[in-house]
This record gives sequence, structure tokens and C-alpha cells, in this order.
Amino acid sequence: MPKTSTNARFRKPFSPARAVKLCAKSHGSAIRYATLEDRLGVGLSSHTRIVYVFSDAGTKPRDGFKAATRMIGINNKPTVEVRFYTEYVVTDPPGYRTTIVHEMKHAGFIGLMGHPYDDLPKWVREGLAVWGSEDVDLRLQTVLCNEIVANRDPMGVLDGIDDPHHTVSDYLEDALAFEWLHTKGPDKVKAFCRRLIKGESHRKIWADLSGATYDEAMAEANAYCRKRVAAALGKAYNEFAALRNANYAAINRGGQAVKKWLDSGAEQRLRNWLAANQGHPAEPFARFCLGRAYIYAGDHAKGRELMTHILQKDGGRCSLLDDAQFWIGVSYNHQRDHRNANAAFGVLLRDFSTSRHTKQLIGKLKPAGPVTRSPENRIRERRSRPSSRRPQSSSPLKNSLGLLAPPDHDEPVLAAVGGGLSQGHLPPAGDLSDRSGLQGASLAGVVPGDGEGAFGLG
Repeated sequence: MPKTSTNARFRKPFSPARAVKLCAKSHGSAIRYATLEDRLGVGLSSHTRIVYVFSDAGTKPRDGFKAATRMIGINNKPTVEVRFYTEYVVTDPPGYRTTIVHEMKHAGFIGLMGHPYDDLPKWVREGLAVWGSEDVDLRLQTVLCNEIVANRDPMGVLDGIDDPHHTVSDYLEDALAFEWLHTKGPDKVKAFCRRLIKGESHRKIWADLSGATYDEAMAEANAYCRKRVAAALGKAYNEFAALRNANYAAINRGGQAVKKWLDSGAEQRLRNWLAANQGHPAEPFARFCLGRAYIYAGDHAKGRELMTHILQKDGGRCSLLDDAQFWIGVSYNHQRDHRNANAAFGVLLRDFSTSRHTKQLIGKLKPAGPVTRSPENRIRERRSRPSSRRPQSSSPLKNSLGLLAPPDHDEPVLAAVGGGLSQGHLPPAGDLSDRSGLQGASLAGVVPGDGEGAFGLG
């Protein structure tokens, strides 16, 4: 069995018990190793030594990584330390479990190969980790959605499997390379792994298993990646891009223009697109665009409903969660519901501390507290037992996410952020280019070539 341990040193407001429970369910399960061993064809569990450490991500972007790994020595034996950032553990449990399996693969291969594992190119190491954790389809969704949000051509993410400039977005291409190898035969990836841990050159193995030279095989694999991504985007992407650009143009002209645009049939066209393209990589962003348009047009309930849908159901497919949470707060603030606005911004500070949106709030509002049980259950428990404590002078309200508003956050949020969010106008929408692992992108809310509009869209 693998040697594992956990270190659950959390800063508030995260719940150590919840994260440790999640960790125990993930890394302690033999099913996780069975998945890896079935996909990769090598036994890993007896060669894996892992220490799990938990810490807050803080306000640094972390380049989109949910965890960081390093080699340490414990009892004179090499051990992989996996440091999980608690924000991701709590807000995206499915993604956290996938990351566990991903890191188990790295640890297992380090145990089998030692230092030569680090000499392998990143596309081999990361491609096998994504393939082994059965994360290819979700990775496809996430990477393409993030490219679309950042206003880049999603096909542009394919810059060559063995391109030396490697980012977290390249994990998609890495994984698709092994998906291509799998099309050559159901045991090809397993054979690749078995020969790799025996010390053979990855280039020689790749060529042998593909039945071509290394360069010819890479060219064919790259063509497969382009075909796979093009198929995922389809004609629906161009249809959405036209709606998105019209949405940006309307927002640039203000709230009344957005309302007129929605009433002209755009609302129904966006809803029809969403209904016809469930599972499309652009679906979360289409939902976001419609929700933000509702908020600009003053239909706040509909807007918050769509933003809440993103938070609850689209987390593993995109990096729009912080933006959705931010716009829930903006919506409440625009309605001068400062209590719920502050509660929403408190959740943003707590769960998405690396987001660009938090910069104007840090030090001016408090993060929301931990939620270990549903508010309804906690209220029911309080009512069912006598209390020796003095009653509260005011009861907190629930925001749209079902989280309790901090009782000491009654002041208007616009005062708390130094006037950055005005009562009479919607604030700048924020820069959606700050996607996890997608630095240097253009503003997502600006129509290419049109420049930034009156609201500084995002």
C-alpha cells in the first residue's frame, strides 16, 4: 500500500475536517490506484510515497495550479510532497479528486524510475498523468472554455505537443497525444509506460508503437489534436461568437442598450443556443454572458440565477466561478441591498482569494466564515436546543448561495471599497483575461478592434 499522510494546517475560514475527509476519500481509496493501473498498465501503489499538505493559496494567482509538488526526504527515502491549496479543495471537490489521482501518477512513476523521471519532457509526464486520471474530456472543456473567455482563438492553444514553452493549458495537448496513441491499439499506452519505466527512450518507444519515425508520429498526433479540438468546437462556436460580440457591443452602450438588445430577440437566441449545445466548451461562458446582460438590463433575479448555476454546476468546466460570485455581489449592490452584497463579496474573498476581483476588497471587507453544515440545518439545530448565550441583536440574511451574511457587514459595500462600486452605475465588469493559467490575455469583454467601452467590460 502507498505511504501517505496528511497535514491539515488551515487558516480560517476553511474547515480542516471537511478537507481531510475529502482527502481520505480520495487518496485512501484503492479504486484510485486501480484506475491508474488499469489505464497505464503498471503497478504503482507499492512504489508510491506521498505526503499531503494543505495551505491557503493567498492572493497569488498560482499560475492556475490547484496543487504544487516537490521532492522531500523522509527517513532517508524520497517522498513526494503534494501541497493542495484549500480554496480549490473546498470549492471544487471533483476537481480536487482528479488532481489527487494526477499527483498519485507522478509519485508512482518517481518511485519506479527515480531521477530519470524528471528528465522526461513535460508532455510525456503530464500527458500520462491526465490520461491516467481519466481527465481528458474535462480538460478539453476547461482549456477551450478558458481560451474563449480570454477572447483568443481556441484552436491557438494547439502549439505543438513537444513545444518547449509549456503551460498548464498544454496539458490538453499532452493528453490528446496519448489519446491518439490509444487509437493505434488499446494496449499501446500501457506498452509505452512499461517500456518507459525500464529506461528506454521515449522517442524510440513512441516511434516503435506508432509504426513510423518519431517526427512522422508527432506530426500525425498533432493533426489528431487539431481534428479533436475542431470537432469539439464545431459550428456552434461561431454561432456563439457572433452572439457574444453583439452582447459586448450592447454593453458598451449601457444598460438601456442591453435591455433593448435582449428584447430584440437576443435573449431567446442565447437561450436557444444554450439548449441546443449542452456540453459545448463555450456553454458556461454563454450562460455567464446572458446572466451579466440581465444584470446590466436590471433583471437581477434572472442574472443571479444564472451566476448561481455556474457556481453550482459549471465549476469543473471553466474558471468563471470568481466572476460569477463577483457579479452576484455587483447585482445586489446595484439594488442597494448592501447586506447581501457584502455577503456575496465575503464569499468571493473566502473562496476565490487569488481572483483579480478581490484586490479592491481585501482589507475593506471580511471574508465569509466557514460553512460546515447547511445554514438551514444550523438554524434548525439552534431552534431545537436551549441556548445559554444572549440572543443576537440581528439575524444574518442568506445570500443567493445559501450562505450566511456576516452580521457585522451592514455598512454599504460602496463605502467599504472606497467608492469603487457606485450606487448609481454598474462597476467595471472586471478583467476576465485573468484566467487560471492563461496570463497575458486580452480583455474578454472588449470586442476585438473596438477598444474598451464605457464600463471597462470583462
